[in-house]
Amino acid sequence: MRIFVVTSLLLFIIFDWQVLWSTDFTSYDFKPRRSKFKRQRLGSHTLMGEAGMFYGYYKGLRYSFNYDGILEAEENHALTLRLGIGYSQATNDSTVLGQEVFIPISIHVIIGKKNHFDLGLGGYYFENRKDITPMLFIGFRHQNPKGGFTYRIGADIHMERVYDLRGRNLQKTAVYGPLIALGWSF
Repeated sequence: MRIFVVTSLLLFIIFDWQVLWSTDFTSYDFKPRRSKFKRQRLGSHTLMGEAGMFYGYYKGLRYSFNYDGILEAEENHALTLRLGIGYSQATNDSTVLGQEVFIPISIHVIIGKKNHFDLGLGGYYFENRKDITPMLFIGFRHQNPKGGFTYRIGADIHMERVYDLRGRNLQKTAVYGPLIALGWSF
């Protein structure tokens, strides 16, 4: 059910709200919005490898490989969608294995022309727990408008549910950590 809600929310954000709320679909121009920023931005697709740490209730390394694509861009800012797959080695006292696959999904607003303030909102879907945890990312991104080498440095915080070994939900807690990502825009 949660996957359906998140997917529906992402589709709502991806499609222009004018299309969803207008009564006359014939008058809407379905061509992508182009601006000076968008025309200059040849690197509107980015592949990134990311590494970081989890701190808080869970502690440990995490890695992910992500695709980041520009949905809409204006002169000095852009809206991007990030999808990926990752692997976490974070553990705590009650975690038996401490290794699990996760899928990061988020929408980012980047502000700036070449060096960007990066603010993201989304979630992590953890495969073993079958749970989506909400996430907030704040950081810095260097992405040349013409494409090429890209890097991102920041931190995220996400909410976790803590379970005992019997699977009972004990409490909610926050997990946070620094991230660094290296990639290529094209």
